[in-house]
Amino acid sequence: MMTNFDLYKLLNFIINKDIYAQAISPDEFALELQSKNLRHFRKRLGLPETYIPGSANEGVGVTRSTDTDLLPFLVEETTNPMSGIITLLANWYYILDFYTATSITSDLIGIEELSDRLNNYITKPTASHIAAYIVPQGLKVYPSTITGVTVLYYREPTTPTFVTVTDPVTLELTYGASVELEWNDGSKLDILYMILQDMGLNVERGDVQQMAAKLIQTGK
Repeated sequence: MMTNFDLYKLLNFIINKDIYAQAISPDEFALELQSKNLRHFRKRLGLPETYIPGSANEGVGVTRSTDTDLLPFLVEETTNPMSGIITLLANWYYILDFYTATSITSDLIGIEELSDRLNNYITKPTASHIAAYIVPQGLKVYPSTITGVTVLYYREPTTPTFVTVTDPVTLELTYGASVELEWNDGSKLDILYMILQDMGLNVERGDVQQMAAKLIQTGK
């Protein structure tokens, strides 16, 4: 697996500079990693900055590749609601599905639909046909008496850090204790590609992958 330091060396390799030339400083690179980490996450979910409903060519459930990329952030937990409230991880981000052992359907509704659903004899949630809407803690489920609700959702990626240390004797830049990106190597290269684009470099995504392979062959 590629580390954040590998990505930093690759960035400098791509712009034809060695690591000491510092195309961008380590602190700047750390900020770029954090920014593009979240942007890539939203893009994989189908929520990029330019998202138009129905027009995205990627997103949850669109391709197996996208779903595989998002696997590190997939959470499945079963809990008993407290007064109908299901509290998820503090960094929950995108709810996929929810169900019980006996439910037939589940419907994630907008809060503006709530009164219609609760007061309609036909659409009122039951133990077999449950419903919920999003609240700050996670979900508010109906009927509020149900137990053993399983929720599938994505949490936010952990914020990466990038720490470097200069050896006082050799003056070489070495890698310090850092929080790595949680993505697979393919997605890490996508993140690096976004950083390069923001730097104004005219490079193709395929070129980044080829240069990464070359750098690995030469010992990184």
